[in-house]
Amino acid sequence: MTERLTALDVVCFKWGERYPSIYANRLRGMLLRHLDVDLTFHCVTDDPAGLHPDFMAHDIAQFRIEGWDMGHGLKLSAFSRDFLGLAGRHILIMDLDMIVLDDMSYVLDRPDEDFIITPGHNQYAGTRGHSALYRVRVGSRPDVWEELIADPAATVAVYQHHNGGPGQLSEQRWLDRCFEQMAFFPEGMLAYYRQDCDALGPGKTAVVPAGARVVSFAGRVDPVHVQHSDYGEWRHAPWVAEHWRE
Repeated sequence: MTERLTALDVVCFKWGERYPSIYANRLRGMLLRHLDVDLTFHCVTDDPAGLHPDFMAHDIAQFRIEGWDMGHGLKLSAFSRDFLGLAGRHILIMDLDMIVLDDMSYVLDRPDEDFIITPGHNQYAGTRGHSALYRVRVGSRPDVWEELIADPAATVAVYQHHNGGPGQLSEQRWLDRCFEQMAFFPEGMLAYYRQDCDALGPGKTAVVPAGARVVSFAGRVDPVHVQHSDYGEWRHAPWVAEHWRE
């Protein structure tokens, strides 16, 4: 059995106005510097303008439920049976607000796992996984998506996102419900900017914990806010400008 994947499809989701295409393009650049395998890039979006030509753009409308704004729940379409025509292939799902700092080859390990996710910590409702970064074999768990879209109102009634608008689903809470057991990437590979980087309180610089390969800006602070200066109560992160480039 192969001990490490030799090719990987990378998928990001981009809709609305918060994240322009430069976020996807810079994510591509960082991954090319820190993953030495054959990468294919996909962006599921409502506006492909400005994406690097390497991206295969896919219309996000195919996963929307008419009259329903699921918010981040749309990302769970990655569990559909033949997501983007990639049945049987491993895909890496990454949020756009990530800074890749160093070698990410750990995401290629354990190819026998159909689903493997970043371990969460200090998350709402004690969810076990951080869904900003996970890998799934397309088609291995179609029930995750099919049960959701079969009755979205009932699902959201229980698994509403605590910071989302009405009807918006917490993907992490839904994954917790769907997976009795989870496989996890190694601890310490991903750090949260707000929680782990000594980021609160202006006047100093935010510091990445030793050993972290990726920083997640999950929440209301984005890389663009702190790459050159403090941002309100949040500290300047000079390593953003160093790594966040195409």
